[in-house]
Amino acid sequence: MKRSPHQIMWEAREIAKAHHLFIVEVHDKDGDRYITAYVIYREDANGGRGIRIGKRRDPSALLHLVRTCAGVAA
Repeated sequence: MKRSPHQIMWEAREIAKAHHLFIVEVHDKDGDRYITAYVIYREDANGGRGIRIGKRRDPSALLHLVRTCAGVAA
């Protein structure tokens, strides 16, 4: 059964939270419209945003990047 983008985003956020990663939603302007994208940061020593890891627009690609950074097998 195919999962919805909301289910994929929920899983990505849960994995990120468990492995000290932040997912920040941003909006990129593409001509006349805005496109939602997600930026992943690794938590720094003070609990804030640290190093930027990457940016993805597709929830499936975001989940793959979060799993890779967290070392979680698919």
